[in-house]
Amino acid sequence: MILEPKVIQVRVQFNSAYYLQSMSSIELPQDCYLLGIIRENSFIEVSKNPTMIEQDIIVAVTTHPGFGPLLKHQLKKTQSEVWRFHNGHLNYCPA
Repeated sequence: MILEPKVIQVRVQFNSAYYLQSMSSIELPQDCYLLGIIRENSFIEVSKNPTMIEQDIIVAVTTHPGFGPLLKHQLKKTQSEVWRFHNGHLNYCPA
């Protein structure tokens, strides 16, 4: 069998479950791997365990045929509610 890895890229949004989380907090399905993030046109490797911020692009790969949609769904997880600081105030933002 020829291995055909599938690369997935997902942008971190303000309501992402991974916003302000380290990359090590992401749980992935079997045969799925984090490579790192793209931030401001620079690549940061997963080994540096960066904290993800809004507009980062998570880059991951799966080696399992058909797991691309599952991996993308996992990386697009959102919080049910989000609290954010804006102009010095804590604001509630429904997801």
